[in-house]
Amino acid sequence: MINLIQFETDAWVSKAPRTGDIWPPPPPTTPDITIDWRHLESTPEIKVSLIDVSIPLVNIWSNNGHNGTRGMGGQYDKLYLLSDQLFKFLIAKHGDGDTQREQIFNMYIKLLKLNMSLYQQVTSVFGLEKVQTELDQWFLEQPTVDDVWKSHAFEDRHYYRDRLEYLWAIPDKCTSPLLTNHKQYVLDLLLFQDGYSVDSIFKQMSDVLCMVLEDAQNHDINQRWLINMLEKTYTIDPSFRLLQPFIQPIDQCLRFFHLLDTSNMNTIITRMGPSFKQYYKHCEQLIVGTLEKGLEELILLQGIAKFLGVSFGSKNNEEDCGAILELYSWTTAQHQHLCLSGQVLSRQRNGSNIEDTGTGT
Repeated sequence: MINLIQFETDAWVSKAPRTGDIWPPPPPTTPDITIDWRHLESTPEIKVSLIDVSIPLVNIWSNNGHNGTRGMGGQYDKLYLLSDQLFKFLIAKHGDGDTQREQIFNMYIKLLKLNMSLYQQVTSVFGLEKVQTELDQWFLEQPTVDDVWKSHAFEDRHYYRDRLEYLWAIPDKCTSPLLTNHKQYVLDLLLFQDGYSVDSIFKQMSDVLCMVLEDAQNHDINQRWLINMLEKTYTIDPSFRLLQPFIQPIDQCLRFFHLLDTSNMNTIITRMGPSFKQYYKHCEQLIVGTLEKGLEELILLQGIAKFLGVSFGSKNNEEDCGAILELYSWTTAQHQHLCLSGQVLSRQRNGSNIEDTGTGT
């Protein structure tokens, strides 16, 4: 009996029983026979084709619902099913006949729903429109009760994760029927995405948002969605950098001002311009305290310059330096004035208390 198909040394599929519920896991079962998948159809003793072996394994993986590179037997190794060599082999060997070609197509559509690593290869052979039609329909399928339950488990968030991977894989998002015709549905699913500090996800997410937020009819709904994303995120600074270009007006983000890094604080000040002056007193202690941390924090002066109407970029560097010093002096003077006013008010209150006490005696 064959229970292992081997692809070189690091990519294999095992039909060993699952051991996920046993800790520590037992050592792998020694196979009766190990066969390199490329020799499967050329071995006289083997009477099944590579398609006959691969399709059931894809079905097993699909039924398990695991994403990434997790093996059938609960072990973490590359699956030979995700090999580019296997795809090319199947197309070259069995791609001429309509029936077998359709079998290969259906197998790889099912595989793409679990892992998008072969998306480009599959679309190049079968056509982008045909592949997207199948995957768009899958993307829009409502989750089952089992899918929703699994989405809350650490290892089984496959329903949402797999669909997000598909969004990132779409090559031309501007022409995608999914992103053009189902904007609100896509936004609902994006609520499950976080971790925008990863550059690749940041870029893909930004491209998707450019499409789905271009929706004048749902402007107010989309603005609430953006603020909700900022309220629920665990990574406020990268999330703000991603979402702020779409937030109108930006003063909705003043509630997050004290949580942001210097660059994002400056973004809010700069985008608000002169209108920020009416909010300055509420943020003054935070701004001055930030400026006092060192030269790197002086980026805030760009935003302050914007709402005060001071411009940089003159031909004379001394003029720019003078403007920066003038702004810094202005902010510190405002802060000192605030502190002095507080001291005077405190003394007045203390004096009033003394008078009250004297009257009582």
